[in-house]
Amino acid sequence: MSGLATTAGLYLTPPAAFKISVDDGCSPTTSFSSSWGWTCSRHVSVLGRGKRAAAVPSFYPKAFLEKNSNSLPRDNFRSRNFRKSSGASSENVRQNGRNPKMGEHPSFLRRTWKSRTGRNVNKKYGQRMKSILETLDSEVDVERGLESLKVTLNSKEQSVILNEQKIWTRALAVFTWFEKQESYNPNIIHYNIMLKILGRAQQWKVVDEIWTKMQLENITPTNVTFSTLIDVNERAGRIKEALEWVEIMQSKGLQADTVTANTVINLYKGQGNIDAAEKIFKELRSAHTNLEDIHLKTVPRQTETNDRPEDLAAVRDVETYNVMIDMYGKAGRFADASNVFSEMMDAGVAPDTVTFNTIIKVCGLSGRRQEAEAMFLKMEESGIAPDLATFNTLIAIFCGEGNLQVAMDYFQSMKIKGIVPDEVTFNTLLSAFVSRNQVKEVESLLKEMQELSLTPGESVSVGLVILYLRLGLRVKASSIVENLGKENLLGSASYAAIIYAYGKQKLWYEAEKLFLGSREKWTVEVCNTMMKAYGLAGLHEKAVHVLKDLEESGLDPDETTFNNLLQSLVATVPPDMEYIQQVLGRMRTTDYKLQRSTSNLLIGFYGKLGLVKEAEETFRQIEADGVGLDGGSYSALVNAYAESGLTGKAQQTTRDMEEAGFPVNEVVLTTLMKAYGRAGKLEEAQRILQDIEQKQGRPDVFAANLLMDLYARDGNIKDAENIYKQLQAKASVNEVTLTTMLEMYKRARLLKQALGVATRMLSMSELKDVASYNCILGLYASLGRATEAMEVFKLLESRNVSPDIRTYTMMASVLKRIDSVQEAIDLLSKVGHSQSLQSLTTLGSLYARAGLFEETFEVCGKLRRTGFTLDVAAYNALIFAYGSAGRFDESLRMFMEMQSKGLEPDTVTYTTVITVYGKAGLLEGVTRMFKRMKQAGCEPNMATYNAVIDIYRNAGKTELAAMVSQEMKFTEYLRQQQSSSHYTDLTYQGEV
Repeated sequence: MSGLATTAGLYLTPPAAFKISVDDGCSPTTSFSSSWGWTCSRHVSVLGRGKRAAAVPSFYPKAFLEKNSNSLPRDNFRSRNFRKSSGASSENVRQNGRNPKMGEHPSFLRRTWKSRTGRNVNKKYGQRMKSILETLDSEVDVERGLESLKVTLNSKEQSVILNEQKIWTRALAVFTWFEKQESYNPNIIHYNIMLKILGRAQQWKVVDEIWTKMQLENITPTNVTFSTLIDVNERAGRIKEALEWVEIMQSKGLQADTVTANTVINLYKGQGNIDAAEKIFKELRSAHTNLEDIHLKTVPRQTETNDRPEDLAAVRDVETYNVMIDMYGKAGRFADASNVFSEMMDAGVAPDTVTFNTIIKVCGLSGRRQEAEAMFLKMEESGIAPDLATFNTLIAIFCGEGNLQVAMDYFQSMKIKGIVPDEVTFNTLLSAFVSRNQVKEVESLLKEMQELSLTPGESVSVGLVILYLRLGLRVKASSIVENLGKENLLGSASYAAIIYAYGKQKLWYEAEKLFLGSREKWTVEVCNTMMKAYGLAGLHEKAVHVLKDLEESGLDPDETTFNNLLQSLVATVPPDMEYIQQVLGRMRTTDYKLQRSTSNLLIGFYGKLGLVKEAEETFRQIEADGVGLDGGSYSALVNAYAESGLTGKAQQTTRDMEEAGFPVNEVVLTTLMKAYGRAGKLEEAQRILQDIEQKQGRPDVFAANLLMDLYARDGNIKDAENIYKQLQAKASVNEVTLTTMLEMYKRARLLKQALGVATRMLSMSELKDVASYNCILGLYASLGRATEAMEVFKLLESRNVSPDIRTYTMMASVLKRIDSVQEAIDLLSKVGHSQSLQSLTTLGSLYARAGLFEETFEVCGKLRRTGFTLDVAAYNALIFAYGSAGRFDESLRMFMEMQSKGLEPDTVTYTTVITVYGKAGLLEGVTRMFKRMKQAGCEPNMATYNAVIDIYRNAGKTELAAMVSQEMKFTEYLRQQQSSSHYTDLTYQGEV
């Protein structure tokens, strides 16, 4: 292939045919061809706007441009939004100008017509040029428009017309038409304009063609040419290509003008290459800037008339100083930024709005609030009006340091000066007020935003959701989430943040709804967060199930996934030890490490199960993984030893903890108390409590509550009451104290005392712990006091305490006892809790009791399919459900399956199986199961006795019924005698 020699010493191949097709979905096609190989076709539109342009090369040989021959940088396009070439400018488009005053229609917005660029042509051009541009703007076919002018255009007019074309295909059509005119002389200014337009449109292949054509026409590139190429590549994020153009320019011996230097400095600034930027700056200071080629430059400050402003050099110097100040400020080099500003003053270069905005920002970044305010005052004294960016910067500075009053003062000041706040202003203020829970101020700002037709940014909207949830304003939070979802304004990170916020408030149903409704946004982070939210709500079975969802979506679990999974697995009752070992094995094969918090939980988990060896191994593995032990690790191991009553090892670990530099705090000491309690050494536990209180100089309520619980579990009610009286005398009783006493009295069947404690707890308006309410509900439910239970439930909601799974399940059980089965079903269904193990268990029993067997079997199927680890209560529900439906074989099979999995039947299990045998008419099975129950040490309760008595009576076995009735009375007598060893419950007969 033959080449053509150029003045640059390159051998280039002329471009082949290159087609540009523009389709606007409308009508006839027109075409135009360049004199050097382009063929352009266009579908004509009546409106002539909104075209979709696409370059379609039919054949495109690459130009032979070697880098060492000063060639065009090769294309390595990375899509990015255009950025300002001057980094000193604000990211906001309005950095360099003031907003129109509120209620005013400023002169620069008043125009008789709009060009495609949005420029005010009437203001900048004379009548002839205005008429030409109006004619072209009204024509879809630009070639036909140019032909219709019937005038000869000079070079300057051609430049203006080219520069006014916003759509790159129209600019190319204009340029091609100019070339076809006999009187046309190739012009470097025209090529520079085309390079600018095509570069900003990111049409790099066409830029390549233009560059090649310049060389074929022997048109020598100037520093403006290179400045343009550097600028458009830098704006598009093509840093490598922009730097290659810098090298080519330097190799040609061209001296950069101020604009080019600014672009190059900004380029190096973006790379963090401060040394290279400083070198250019120093060279620029001592050089004489060549301005002869500056014509229709790429920067916005040029004039459309091609007239060179007299102060052009000074303006460029200002921008250079602005870039340097901004660069040093972002690098945290305040002294250097200050020195450049001083040098600028000494050089007699007048600062502009951008200069002051930049130095104010630099002061703010370096924590120099007073200097920032001083600069603002200096700015006004110098007669330079602050703009939107000025006030946004000041507001951000004071919001950042928490001085919201001053920030609001500047907010009011900007409005007085006629500057309209924008999204940045409001988002900055909203973020600050949201973080401080100041709802009144937040809603005032939101109202003002709405009046200006502005909306909060994504991150601020997420902050608002979190704020409203934190304050219990669930309806407002849900409204924001719903609107964001409709507008598709939430990214994956925002979904994760909102899901976690719901999870922290135990609003797992709302979190789940959002999670399942945004599958297209799922990432590993979103799934991990949902897993965490389930865990926070105590729905550990659901948390475990998220891993399956994640992998079915084609996502790979990461280290956080496995850690979250383990944290839920160790909290699942009963625990699936085999699965836990599988997860740990997968982590080892993928080289994922346990987080320290997960390891600490595992140590505690193993300790509760009495697996001391596994707890010790996990403790040692923390150090082996290089994660490092903390106080929590030692505390967890002490607790593991305490659970097994290994007081010696617990004491030794406490000493090791001190030697490692971790303080032995009250938590560790109370754990030791528990160790002594488990070992039956309550005197030692009492001594530790005294040591703790002596050290603190005040009662330790937590430790006292623990010791009280140890006494209560040991049946030592008197000593437990003594501790309670001591706390009461010192006004240190809290809800945990009362809950401990309530549980103790309930276990001892001291119902009068239990009811008294419950009454006192309900009178505490500060009672906010749902577990305490659940304890009271459990008491009323066990006594069959449905009315009081429902009143507690209403009180809980009126105090903005969120019910949990146990709350709803207990309430459903209460309603079931009073035969309000449908109401109980509605309660569980309404709150959407039908997918948890506990609620499925209750719901299955409710459906069976209501005779809704189709629904019963559907729930039973869910229990079997959803991957839950079934506990005793779940098997009880299955046995009852199948038995109620007359499917006795399946019912008894569930009973055998339960035992095969190592689960011990409880009183409810035996009572239910006895009932099933009775319904099946198998009296021998009833007798055998009743006997087996007592042999297993499972004490029958009143429901068991009544069930057996009724079965025998209905079968005509009156003697057997009488014997069981006598046994029931004797057992109840013994229970009363045991309870009266310290108290005689006078209210038992009447109350119950």
